[in-house]
Amino acid sequence: MKTVKEGERFGRLTVTGYKATERWSNGKLKYVYYCKCDCGETVEVDVYNLLSGRSTSCGCYVREIKKIRRDKEMLGKRFGKLTVIEPVETEKKSNGKDYIVRYRCKCDCGNTCIVRYSQLVGGLTKSCGCLHHEIPAEKYAVNKDSVNSRLYWIHAGILDRTKNNPVYIPRGIAAEWALPNGVGYKNFKEWSYKNGYYEQPKETPRKDKLTIDRWPDPEGPYSPDNCRWVTMKEQSNNRWTNSKIRINNKIYNYAQAAEVFGLGEHFINHRVMGGWSNSAIAYAIEHQDLSVHRKNREYYDKCGFRVLIPRTNEDFPTAKGTGSNKTKLKGTDVVV
Repeated sequence: MKTVKEGERFGRLTVTGYKATERWSNGKLKYVYYCKCDCGETVEVDVYNLLSGRSTSCGCYVREIKKIRRDKEMLGKRFGKLTVIEPVETEKKSNGKDYIVRYRCKCDCGNTCIVRYSQLVGGLTKSCGCLHHEIPAEKYAVNKDSVNSRLYWIHAGILDRTKNNPVYIPRGIAAEWALPNGVGYKNFKEWSYKNGYYEQPKETPRKDKLTIDRWPDPEGPYSPDNCRWVTMKEQSNNRWTNSKIRINNKIYNYAQAAEVFGLGEHFINHRVMGGWSNSAIAYAIEHQDLSVHRKNREYYDKCGFRVLIPRTNEDFPTAKGTGSNKTKLKGTDVVV
């Protein structure tokens, strides 16, 4: 056993006592010591990390290096109407572990304010607060009743997305809905009430609330000929990001397929995460009586006989992020 003496220093750490002998997850022993950092924090460190030089502080040294680099990058940088002037001393969060990084900023209107780093880089704070009052005054010159309506803020959200969101900028918005001084909102409001929108009680469940849906082209613009009012559930089924599957020559997204064929909530998702191709999932749904299962990239029925899966979904990629794309069309994952 390698030991260290009380009072011995390792970087910023000073050994104050021996805690206990514990075991790593692999079963090997580890010898843990109490150490006090120059910053005042007390930490528990394994003796091998001390002797090898892997642990030289409680973590404050790494934070200081990161802070120096971050402050150098942030000074003078603009975020909306704010310009970063200087860093403000960091504070610990209530959990006692993480830190709040803040900066003093000057707004174009002349005011100064202190803003969190995460809110600046995340685009959540773009001014001292003056921008919040300017937008309705300049762009949405409508009466108070309209500003307090849900329809008004839906229209404002569309304008914001098509102006600032890189995904929506190419898709755009109809010219008559983007006119300034409240004219665009007035046109949008008239179209909405003629095409299925109506005021709903505040207690309406979220899935039943009306939302604007781009249809028939989900990747097209926000325009009178490409929009409709539907419930949240209907719009979720129309998202262009939905993974699709062809069953009995009809196309469904995963949620629709589970609902139409009376499947369990996780029937499809578990198979996608298990590396099944869409063709195999479709075959299992069409032939539920066979209880198709997968083993070593091959498919078998409930009697143990190998099942040959026809290619019916090769034009639909499997869901992203599940790892199933890696096995698509390899080996016997999809066979004819």
